[in-house]
Amino acid sequence: MDGHRRARGRRGSRRGGGGGGAEVGELPDGRHAQSGGRQTSAAKDQAATARTLRKLERRRCVQCGALAPVTSPALPCCDGCGGPRYCDESCQRAHWLAGHQFECADATQ
Repeated sequence: MDGHRRARGRRGSRRGGGGGGAEVGELPDGRHAQSGGRQTSAAKDQAATARTLRKLERRRCVQCGALAPVTSPALPCCDGCGGPRYCDESCQRAHWLAGHQFECADATQ
């Protein structure tokens, strides 16, 4: 038991900072123990921005580029492949004739 204490004493205590390891409250990967590994405010802001951009993309017509408000529901998408979104049937028809008929997964089956 006494030998165990001496060995620990030689390595240095975690509070002393002389052990060469992580500082008090710092985890091996550099995060602080007090935060519990939670996201920082910058990471939360970045995640919120990414969510908003995805919302906007679901509200942009691929044919005419019209953008519906974020508060409105997402625009309807192609029934065949589910990819492109259209503001109305005329844009869907125009995009189909412009070449989507060759790209759409439903048309190839």
